[in-house]
Amino acid sequence: MYCLHKRLTIAVILFVTFGCSKQEQPLNQPDYQYHAHIYRPLPTVKYLGDSLHIDVEFESHAGLPVHHISVRIMGEADGEIIYDEPHLKEVNGSDLSFRFQDTILLDPSNGIRKDSKYILEASVWGESDSAGLETEQVQLSIQ
Repeated sequence: MYCLHKRLTIAVILFVTFGCSKQEQPLNQPDYQYHAHIYRPLPTVKYLGDSLHIDVEFESHAGLPVHHISVRIMGEADGEIIYDEPHLKEVNGSDLSFRFQDTILLDPSNGIRKDSKYILEASVWGESDSAGLETEQVQLSIQ
């Protein structure tokens, strides 16, 4: 009986320790609750020669400052990055939101190929690498 009680106790301790634990923020790292709202482009068909308008708002739903942002466009099939802005990923770190806007020409000189699919990826994170990292994506189809 003692052996069964001991095994049950160990099982309960292991379950509580490992089975019930959820992914938590490391100590001393805030829960940023970041989000990237991609307003433009919409996930519609685009045409070679068109202008692509990019409009992304980065914010913290926890009311914390936005520290770093990135907007990239990459080939869906090969992952080749053809657009990566801003050059300096660190923003001022005091605003609760940050708006990024740009326009690029969908042209072979910018790495765009006809009849291809691309992913626009917008990422936001905190003071250190990947702290509170949140990424949103939109698929682009170029005709």
